[in-house]
Amino acid sequence: MEAIEVRTVFSNHEQSPIQAIGFRIAVFNLDGDNELPAGNVPDLLKSEQF
Repeated sequence: MEAIEVRTVFSNHEQSPIQAIGFRIAVFNLDGDNELPAGNVPDLLKSEQF
């Protein structure tokens, strides 16, 4: 639910899909409820302006 809310906020501000996806992954990692390696998150965050 939290990730969906974040994605909606980013869409309302017309941010790029990559930014929304990167932020979703970061939220999932904070929740500790994901299957993705945490190492992928810094690369996504470095490539985008948050």
